[in-house]
Amino acid sequence: MVVSHPAGGYRRGMRSAALLCACPALHLFAAPADAKQPGPGAPGAKHTWAPADKHGFGTAHQRAGNAYFTLRSGSLSEVYFPDLSTPAFRGLQLAVTDGRTFLDRETVDDDPAHIEPVAPGVSARVEPLRRALGFRQVTRTARWRLTKTWITDPASPTVLVRVRLQSLTGKRLRLFVLADPAPGDDGNDDRASTQPARLVAFDDSAASAIVARPALRRTSSGYKGAESDPWRDLQADKRLSGYEAAAPGNVVQAAQTRLDASAASE
Repeated sequence: MVVSHPAGGYRRGMRSAALLCACPALHLFAAPADAKQPGPGAPGAKHTWAPADKHGFGTAHQRAGNAYFTLRSGSLSEVYFPDLSTPAFRGLQLAVTDGRTFLDRETVDDDPAHIEPVAPGVSARVEPLRRALGFRQVTRTARWRLTKTWITDPASPTVLVRVRLQSLTGKRLRLFVLADPAPGDDGNDDRASTQPARLVAFDDSAASAIVARPALRRTSSGYKGAESDPWRDLQADKRLSGYEAAAPGNVVQAAQTRLDASAASE
């Protein structure tokens, strides 16, 4: 569903990449050559849409850029396609770890009351860009800071985000993407093709994809709340097992990025 148009760069302690997600009409994706093990726990927990508190709304002036996104204080909360009546992606957030002692994410998206606040120890803010229809979103703890700049592609139904990760302690950090797709306005009947450098989800009417530059490193797709849920998987050992969500259900996905900030820098 998505094509990558990112801008990236490197500086000591600050690495940048662009992650993209959009929801055009159904695409057919060939199965990857290195098929992953089936994720246990289908269909997973029942799908619910994100809370209604919004801190930003963005789209493009041009009709070809008919993707619409909303932001909560700490994360992307929905993408709509092909119009505002059709939510097609529930949310995207980032998780930070040193690979051993801690694992932080931006938003508590499995909150049983569905209030879904920012995660403990995380502060967040959203600011509109001055000369573009987009937003700058900053989340941070005492150990790291993430700066995300959100816009849409005026020529295609694609949401783009430039991500900047900074370590505030000097420790090397790893960055993961946590995604909750829901193509076709239904998050209970999706499947996923977990390919080496992109996350693809689809049902019988629509599809979504997440790609990045530098390319994603490790990918996994599972079912919300189940053993194969990537967030639960990461909590176990700070690594992804690499599941494939071949059966229909409430698919959730994750990927390790190539960002590994090692020192604070402005």
